[in-house]
Amino acid sequence: MKNKILKWIFGILGFSGIASSCAPSNNDDWGEQAAMYGCPMATYIANIEVKDGATDTPIEGIRVSSVFRIKTEDWDEEQNVIVVRELIDTITTALTNAEGKTTLQWSRGAFNNSEIVADDIDDEANGGKYNSASLTITTNSGDYVGGSGWDLGTATHNISFSLTKK
Repeated sequence: MKNKILKWIFGILGFSGIASSCAPSNNDDWGEQAAMYGCPMATYIANIEVKDGATDTPIEGIRVSSVFRIKTEDWDEEQNVIVVRELIDTITTALTNAEGKTTLQWSRGAFNNSEIVADDIDDEANGGKYNSASLTITTNSGDYVGGSGWDLGTATHNISFSLTKK
């Protein structure tokens, strides 16, 4: 009997919560509500410059990516151990130009940190083989411009990489 009462209470609370969060308020229309439902979104712009760490000259052809890393832990029944896996999602990628510059732009749920990775993918071309590098950029609430509601706006970061040769 106790379980039936709890199920009924949770069912009513769950339904009323969903009904009230999806209902249009004031002069909002359903389209705006549906698009904004979920989590706050933001647009990120990263203006990137990549230079040779020894000569301070720009490096062309460096792949620069915005990545999102997720670590998961799963229980392995056969080995009786916890297995840690890292999932890497590349959000956007671009190559640096002759001035060693490029711009990345992406939109996603609003998170404080974003990782930018610079990789030399052209082997010996454009000055030799370079080691990969990564930076974590932190976005604070005051960094967003032009947002309203669940659209936090746009955060722009200027990033410099100084790569070393292999």
